[in-house]
Parts: sequence; structure tokens; C-alpha cells
Amino acid sequence: MMSKILKFFNRLWCAYLECIWNWLPANIQALKYRKQKKEALEFLERLKKLAPNYSAISRLLVDERFQWDQDPLGGLLDFHQKPWVTCARKAGDCEDFAYLWAEILVDLDKTEKLVSVSKKLKGHMMCIHLTGDMCYLLSNLREIKHVHTELKTTLETEFYREDTLYSFTF
Repeated sequence: MMSKILKFFNRLWCAYLECIWNWLPANIQALKYRKQKKEALEFLERLKKLAPNYSAISRLLVDERFQWDQDPLGGLLDFHQKPWVTCARKAGDCEDFAYLWAEILVDLDKTEKLVSVSKKLKGHMMCIHLTGDMCYLLSNLREIKHVHTELKTTLETEFYREDTLYSFTF
């Protein structure tokens, strides 16, 4: 019962409330990187030209030394930055990379964000790209797994496996 309540509030947050909250810190951060915006947008276009070649995109991110970095205040100030800011910083957390993947793939088929929560209430956000009869699970800098669309729900427990409390896409 508790996991259903948590899932409801998490889904409500991710689908409706986060965009309101996220606006302020994301725009304040974007001001800090405004001088790098042109180069960051050009790099984002380079990534889009590689789509949907996930391994080529991953290689470029790794070659450019992109890295995982938690949100400010030890992750307490939780927000996702604009995808071009992720390119300017060459860093971000799981949410930032999920939104970056979604932006890279925006013109191709369908993308969803997958939120997975462990029994210890730790969360992770990933991107699912649906194309044809395949689904690709993209986490941080790489593709984790791909399955046929009829097996899409198996991706929901891929990250935390048996420790998954609940997962949902939006």
C-alpha cells in the first residue's frame, strides 16, 4: 500500500509539479553558462546527427569527458538542468542525462522517461527510446539494454533488479 502511495506522489511530482519547481534553479544555472550556450547548442546538434546510434553518442560523450555529478548541496537541491547546460558543463546527474537523451532523440519516434525507485527509496531516472518494435534503455552515458516492445515492462526493474520498489514512465 505504501509503495502505491509513494508511486502516486512520485508520478504526480514528475508529471506535473517538477516542471514548476524546476524552472527557477534550471534558469538560474543557465544564466551561469550563458556564455557557453552557442558552443553547447552546436555540440547538442552534433549529438542529434548521430542519433539513433547510441554507441556513437556514448563514445562522443565519453571522449568529451562527460561525467556524472550530483545536484548542488549533495543532491538536496534536486532539479534537472537544460540539455544544452549539460553539454556546456559536460556533467550532470541521472535526470540531466535522461533529459539530454530525450532531447537528442526528440525528432525520432517516441521517448519516455523511466523513474525507478529502490526499496531503500533511492531513485534513478533513465530514458526509454521506442523505435519500431524495439525499446532501448539509456542511462547516464550509455545504453543499458534493448528489448522488443512487448517486453518493455521488463526495463522497469533493470536498474535496481529485485530491490525495485516501483517504477513508472512518463
